Amino acid sequence: MAMKQLLESLPSPKQTIFLVLDDINGLARSEAFANWLKRSVDEFATTAPEAGLCILVVGTAEVIGSKLLEPSVFKAIQSERYRSILRQLAHRPRKRFKRSEVLERLTSEDRPALDNFLRRMKNLGAIERDPEIRGGYRFPNRLHPLYFFMESRRHLRIRDR
Repeated sequence: MAMKQLLESLPSPKQTIFLVLDDINGLARSEAFANWLKRSVDEFATTAPEAGLCILVVGTAEVIGSKLLEPSVFKAIQSERYRSILRQLAHRPRKRFKRSEVLERLTSEDRPALDNFLRRMKNLGAIERDPEIRGGYRFPNRLHPLYFFMESRRHLRIRDR
């Protein structure tokens, strides 16, 4: 609520907040901080979808991901097959995607697992059907696509060494 009130108090042409959260002192390890950030992001996603808020979390893709994402989602993406699908899904940061676009990018080994992956992520609340796009999905939590994109980039850096 405090972030929304702060945004609303800014003059109209400047209703944007750029928030940098530095994890040098272990903010992401704090359960209270992680819960506050999740609540804030969820609040913006549901009540102010076009609000001018940019959150930059500085720290390591594993510590932040394991603390700021729901533990069940983080656990579910530990399988190498799901991480491979995830990397193709998150090859660029976006809040919406089409199943057919992801399917085109997958290897023949990963294609059979796509529907199970989507169903699992949907059941965990990491994605939901997008009513505006046929065969589309969207991320209800804006941190998820960011984390998934960072995970994808991290894997590419490691692979290319």
